[in-house]
Amino acid sequence: MKRLLHSPIYLAFLLMLSFSLGGQSVIQGQLTNKLHQPLTQASVVLFQVQDSSFVSFAVTRRDGSFSIPKIKPGLYYLQFTASGYTSSKSDPIRINPERTLVPMGVKILYRKKPKPVAVKPARA
Repeated sequence: MKRLLHSPIYLAFLLMLSFSLGGQSVIQGQLTNKLHQPLTQASVVLFQVQDSSFVSFAVTRRDGSFSIPKIKPGLYYLQFTASGYTSSKSDPIRINPERTLVPMGVKILYRKKPKPVAVKPARA
């Protein structure tokens, strides 16, 4: 791994990547449950704060991680949704041209409480 990090090809790739983003940012993070188990195939949707318009989305990987690239400067929020869990929103996220990586850390989603089931007697 150390050889890769010091490789001229790798460094050139990182340099090209930084120029290609050109003022655009990447939001990264991870979704888990309260037991810190990764939530896979969960939805992470990016909206503009101003009018709640859809901007982009991602689906979490096996380890619960997600990444949303190519975000222009502005004010956004994320909505997290996973089957069987209550959905959640992030606080507003300000994207500045100087900030190319926006780490969200680990977001925990909690199980939905089961709805009570009413059992009615059969009619005779």
